[in-house]
Amino acid sequence: MISGMYMGELVRLILVKMTKEGLLFGGRLTPDLLTTGHFETRYVSAIENFARRLHKTVRKLLPDCEIRFIRSEDGSGKGAAMVTAVAYRLDAQHKARQKILEPFKLSHEQLLEVKERMRMEMEKGLGKETHEEATVKMLPTYVCSTPDGTEKGDFLALDLGGTNFRVLLVRVRNGMRRGVEMHNKIYSIPVEIMQGTGEELFDHIVHCISDFLEYMGMKGVSLPLGFTFSFPCQQNNLDEGILLKWTKGFKVTGCEGEDVVGLLKEAIHRREMISGMYLGEIVRNILMDFTKRGLLFRGRISERLKTRGIFETKFLSQIESDRLALLQVRSILQHLGLESTCDDSIIVKEVCAVVARRAAQLCGAGMAAVVDKIRENRGLDFLKVTVGVDGTLYKLHPHFSTVMQATVKELSPKCEVTFLQSEDGSGKGAALITAVACRIREAGQR
Repeated sequence: MISGMYMGELVRLILVKMTKEGLLFGGRLTPDLLTTGHFETRYVSAIENFARRLHKTVRKLLPDCEIRFIRSEDGSGKGAAMVTAVAYRLDAQHKARQKILEPFKLSHEQLLEVKERMRMEMEKGLGKETHEEATVKMLPTYVCSTPDGTEKGDFLALDLGGTNFRVLLVRVRNGMRRGVEMHNKIYSIPVEIMQGTGEELFDHIVHCISDFLEYMGMKGVSLPLGFTFSFPCQQNNLDEGILLKWTKGFKVTGCEGEDVVGLLKEAIHRREMISGMYLGEIVRNILMDFTKRGLLFRGRISERLKTRGIFETKFLSQIESDRLALLQVRSILQHLGLESTCDDSIIVKEVCAVVARRAAQLCGAGMAAVVDKIRENRGLDFLKVTVGVDGTLYKLHPHFSTVMQATVKELSPKCEVTFLQSEDGSGKGAALITAVACRIREAGQR
């Protein structure tokens, strides 16, 4: 009861008690003193300097703090008005953010359209007259057989599909329960090589192969080699692929229109010889847009946020983790040089969720088109199929795989698709295709 409306009444009650005990006014009570509310708070203020005593008490209790009190005229009314103004501002900012994010949220009808477009492009790619204009080329792989269990031997495999490059040694043992043993090492491809010449790129690849063989203690050993080259190629043979166009940020000169297997062989002869890439950038651009509009980071754009590639795709997986508290999200943003509030962290988490969900749905729509095409080609009313999936985003993102699988189920109700995680699928696949090719060649020589 320290509010002003009670203070006069507290004093009156104390005075009554002291008078009854003969300690005040000669023990004589008056009717006014006995009347509730007759001793008003303004009398206390006139008798005692409340402000001075308050200041003195605070200084005594907090000697290390300098506190200034400023009188507020009509503070409660102003406060209510300011709270209302803040609420209007926050609501307007929320609506502005949702308007920007809305195009990234895909409806069922839009996903069906993506699936249908994928199907149409697949049909174009298969058609003799429409193949040239198709965006999905449906190029033949020249893999004419699958492993039958009799393959054996040691094989090298190369896996180039992004900023990291993997070299693998795959040991295939027939008749064994665990027939494939694998060793691998990952090498990075520097930006200057990604944007340099073909000779520099393939020399770098050969250097990595050489380093790996030395690492495995196999320098000088001659081994069959399979090459996974995850860029658009026209394959004319099992060991010949013409690069149609660079993607994924590669701008290497002297390679488009050339046989990449031939380029690799040439690089090997020049030496003795006896690695989710766009999602982080999409998020960064949305965060930039939000910040420019004053909807994030108090409208202040840091130099690091302007830097292309600073928001890596792995940050989406970390930020969207259900186990990650907002404090840890802020820590990730601070690591990127972004000073954020808790509200900023919530907004960044929402942006990551929208972008990742869109990507998973688009993947699912494309996959739905493929499995429906397989079902129709086989003349089946219902298809059960297992799909091997590899990739860091699918494996590490907390929700990507679930959303992708749900999208395929929704868009292809006549297909039961089981997704199986494939460890080093592309590298292992290259080695096994090489093993099959060796088996067929040996069989033809007998």
